[in-house]
Amino acid sequence: MSDIATGLFGLHGLSTCKMICIIALLLLPVTFCKSPADFQWAVVTAMVTTTLSVVLIFVGTASDHEVCGAVAEIPGFDMGSFVLSLGTFMFSFGGHGVFPTIQHDMKDPQRFTAASVLAFSIVLLLYIPITVLGYVTYGNSLQDSIINSIQSTWIQQAANFFIAIHCILTLTIVINPLNQEVEHKFKLPHGFGIQRVAYRSGMMAFIVFSTLSFPKFGPIL
Repeated sequence: MSDIATGLFGLHGLSTCKMICIIALLLLPVTFCKSPADFQWAVVTAMVTTTLSVVLIFVGTASDHEVCGAVAEIPGFDMGSFVLSLGTFMFSFGGHGVFPTIQHDMKDPQRFTAASVLAFSIVLLLYIPITVLGYVTYGNSLQDSIINSIQSTWIQQAANFFIAIHCILTLTIVINPLNQEVEHKFKLPHGFGIQRVAYRSGMMAFIVFSTLSFPKFGPIL
């Protein structure tokens, strides 16, 4: 998120630590929502913005393929890199902690399995093309984010914009089950109030502390 905000708004003078704190303050109000049933719009919007970003990345990478692909260096096979790449790829299919909450809020919970299979299939169809195309186009010059390798500035900025919206909405969805579980355990009121604000603000502060302690998650992944 820090890299995305820097790329979109050109805030190069701010350190990563300051940027993390600013983004946390901007995201905090969104986490006050009660449950996914109360923000179905967030789920749909996150899906749409992700799809738009993937389309832009694919178009940008495809337009770079003729020039960049001609000079791209494909590294030799390395088992360590393969395992690390596979782990990173599979990490993108995470989110299982949200599943019980989603199933509970579904109009027909018995259709959860079918919905899950469909969702994972769509994600796979979105990820595979840009993964393969990005690899053959940029080779070992690929950075942590394929967006940074795209040569077209406007595509970079547009893709970053949609990814930023996706990240904001995804945080709301992913953190919600944890908040509900802790609030239930400590018998906090289910309605909006000062106790919810206090607890969820504390949780966001803990997340900020974690991100400041481990600003680079590459080695962990």
